[in-house]
Amino acid sequence: MGKDLSAGLDALLQGPTVIDCGMFCQLSLWFGIRYLIGNAVFNRLFGQAPFYVTQLLYEPIKDPSKPALGNPLYSFFEPVSDQADVQKAPLGIEYITNHKFYAYKHPGGHYIGENCL
Repeated sequence: MGKDLSAGLDALLQGPTVIDCGMFCQLSLWFGIRYLIGNAVFNRLFGQAPFYVTQLLYEPIKDPSKPALGNPLYSFFEPVSDQADVQKAPLGIEYITNHKFYAYKHPGGHYIGENCL
């Protein structure tokens, strides 16, 4: 939260920073919004309240008193039921699972797939 949220996001990426794949997908969307509307409007619209980037990419915020327990952008997602819906969507996040034997190659890792925007 602050007057210059855009600078805060830039500082986050300049690091040192540790983020996971869900956070990175959210940041990609926020940076896209910022790019489209410009820093001044972005700061005015989103810098007036606490700003969250969370690990929970595919979860809605169920309890408004605990906004960090969901994705603040989730309400903008649309369910996709078939390939025709995918082609009409202006933006999508798709999770692609690695090969079923990938865990044997990296038994201690959590790298079981990819999030694609």
